[in-house]
Formats: sequence, C-alpha cells, structure tokens
Amino acid sequence: MPWKSGPALRGGPCCAFDSDLRVRVVCGKPKTADDREDILLNPTVIFEVLSPSTESYDRGVKFRRYREIESLTDYILIDPSATIGRSVKYC
Repeated sequence: MPWKSGPALRGGPCCAFDSDLRVRVVCGKPKTADDREDILLNPTVIFEVLSPSTESYDRGVKFRRYREIESLTDYILIDPSATIGRSVKYC
C-alpha cells in the first residue's frame, strides 16, 4: 500500500511504498508484478536497513541486481549500528 510522507513527496508525482525494512519511492505511475502487488518494478529510490546477517548480500548481489532497474537512481543503505547511512547514486 503506497503512502506519502514529507514535504518532498506531498503534492508531487512521487509516492513511497514500505515493506519490512525497505522503503521504495516511485515517481510517476507505479508498475507492479502481475501476480504480486508488493513487487515494485519501477522504483526511483530504495532505502534499506542493513542487518548483520544480510549486509554482505545487500551490498553485493542485491546491489548488482538493483543496478539493472532502469528507473532506479538511488540505493540508500541504513546501518543501524553506525551514525550515518550510505547513499549510492548512479544513472
């Protein structure tokens, strides 16, 4: 279920989707997988909270898969044990 939050999303063409420890933002019309509405095919930004058990996978295999998504411009990794997050921007 989409939700809007923050001044950057209010009144604009973007909306945010959340699930578990991941938030995805899409600008424009959301495209979802035919059989699963929780799978967003055209995210613009993905925020993920890292955990010790999945951090390596999130920074490696998952990041390489996300880079194949044409609409994705930012992948934001949040490390709850650190004081800062890490943003990876690419076009």
